[in-house]
Amino acid sequence: MQIKKYSFDTNLLDNIALFKTPQLVRSYIFATDAFRERVLEEKLTGLKFTLLYSDE
Repeated sequence: MQIKKYSFDTNLLDNIALFKTPQLVRSYIFATDAFRERVLEEKLTGLKFTLLYSDE
């Protein structure tokens, strides 16, 4: 199975920082923009962020 385009209901992501899709056992761990911003603010290392979805 290959996902060509990601789309998420952002209303379901309130108060959630990290999530996975239950349909895919070996899927990515998705992070919200708020989580990414906090990681960058705190200058944490060891994480790689790739933009997979934008609601714009």
